[in-house]
Amino acid sequence: MSTELRNYFNHELGAEPWKASDLITFFHAQRTGGSALRHLLGDALGKERVFCTQFVSDFQHWEVVPAERLLEKTVFAGHSNFQRRDLGRRLLPISLVRHPVYRTFSLYYYCKKYPNQFLHHLTESRDLQAFYAAASAKKPNYFHNVCCQRICGKADFELARTTLERDYLLVGCTERMGDFVQVLFDFLGVPRVEVDQRETDHDRYKQHLHLTDFIETLKRKNSEDLKLFEYMNRTYFHIDEYLYP
Repeated sequence: MSTELRNYFNHELGAEPWKASDLITFFHAQRTGGSALRHLLGDALGKERVFCTQFVSDFQHWEVVPAERLLEKTVFAGHSNFQRRDLGRRLLPISLVRHPVYRTFSLYYYCKKYPNQFLHHLTESRDLQAFYAAASAKKPNYFHNVCCQRICGKADFELARTTLERDYLLVGCTERMGDFVQVLFDFLGVPRVEVDQRETDHDRYKQHLHLTDFIETLKRKNSEDLKLFEYMNRTYFHIDEYLYP
C-alpha cells in the first residue's frame, strides 16, 4: 500500500510543486508526535527555518504572529488552532491525530515524567484516573477534543472533516509517523529519514485496557475527536480496528 494511502494527502494541493515561498503550517495537538516532527523538520530544513517554541525564544501563536516574522520561515509549528490567514504566500496546513483514549493515557505519563510540566504536581500520589479527574477539571481544553480544535478551531467533527479535506495538504496518524514523514519530506524535496517504528498504542497501554468504565468516559468526553479518528482510520489510515478501545 502506498504511504499516501495510509495518510490523508490532498492531491490537488500537492499537484503544484513545493516552492521556497510556501509555508507549511503545522497545527499540533499535544501528544500526537509533533515535538519529534518539529526536530525532524529542523534537522532537514535548518532550525532557523522552523518557527516553533524549540527554535525561537519569543514564539507567537498562529492567530497573532505577524506575517513579517514568518518571511524567512518554511514551517510554522505550534499548539495553535487552524485559522485562515492571508500572508501573501501559499499556506499548506498539516496535522497529526491520535485516538483520544490513548492520547489521554500519553498525557498522564508525559506530565508524570517532567517536573516542569504545568500539570506535573497533579500526578503526585495520583493514578491515571485520579489524575484525569483533577487535571481535566483544571484544564478541560487540554484533554477534550483537541485534535478537532487544532484542525478547524472548534470541537466539531464535521467542521474538522470538511476543513481538513478542503484546506490541508497532509494529515497523518501518530502510530504511522514514519509514513507521514516520508510523504511530507518527499513533497518538500528533502532526503527521507528513518523514523523509529513505534509500538502500537494498544501494546504500549495494554495495562489500562481493563478500565472499561473509564475508557467509556474518555470516549464520551472526546466524542468529536473519536468520530474524527474513526473516520480518518476507516478512510485513510487502515489500521486494524481491534487495536482501539
